[in-house]
Amino acid sequence: MGIRLTVGYFKALRDEIYSLEIQEIIKKYPYFNLSQFNCLACRSAMYIYTILLCKKLNIKVVAEGARISQLFAIEQPSMLKEYKSLLQEYGIELVTPLLELESDYDRKIELLIRGINPTVIEPQCHFGIPMKKPLTKEEELEVSHLYQEEQKPKCLKLIKMSENIPLDPTGKLY
Repeated sequence: MGIRLTVGYFKALRDEIYSLEIQEIIKKYPYFNLSQFNCLACRSAMYIYTILLCKKLNIKVVAEGARISQLFAIEQPSMLKEYKSLLQEYGIELVTPLLELESDYDRKIELLIRGINPTVIEPQCHFGIPMKKPLTKEEELEVSHLYQEEQKPKCLKLIKMSENIPLDPTGKLY
């Protein structure tokens, strides 16, 4: 997808979260881990762009490489349920075939056995911070709660605002 294609959505979503006062965050979301702010805004921005692209290209299924073992709040079941719901609102199914995969080595071996040479082609994030330990149930649910309250309304607004942006010949939004 590329960073430059989602940066406007990321900024809008990040600024929405960053505009909350610390006291408000602590009061409304006592189990939210601050390190997850960037991840939540970034992944949500990627989904906005994905929805817009899928609508224009009539794509009905999106596969995402989320893995519970990577310890990102946005890749835990409660948040993936939120993203699946968002995509379903636009008639798009989200599948997560790697969700339970724990070992990159095992994934690489399985791909090689199937004749696929695994390479990374997407930009790598330098701002996301995985948790040092698995999230507690409260922490996991808090991320989806913050998304529902603060981010999803903004996501829906940004999608609506961008629906009429045409695609350029390379398939990017103008």
